[in-house]
Amino acid sequence: MGLVASTVLDSAHVPATGTINADFLRPALPPLTFEAVVDRSGRTLVFVAVTVYERSGKVASRVTGVMVTDGASRFAPPAVARVPGD
Repeated sequence: MGLVASTVLDSAHVPATGTINADFLRPALPPLTFEAVVDRSGRTLVFVAVTVYERSGKVASRVTGVMVTDGASRFAPPAVARVPGD
């Protein structure tokens, strides 16, 4: 999902998973085919849908999610471990 989301972003942005929802419809027997599309994209969110087809061409699962393209965690200082008694 991140790979597909990155196709609509400029090089300054990196997608991270915001939400993900998967519906498993049948066993996914290999070989598998993945069809991924960007449903919508904006300044900070990219909506992605992935359909997984199993070897007979039937849909095995559908996955949808929102990728966050810019978050405050990128700008947070690194965590520092503190030892009691220091």
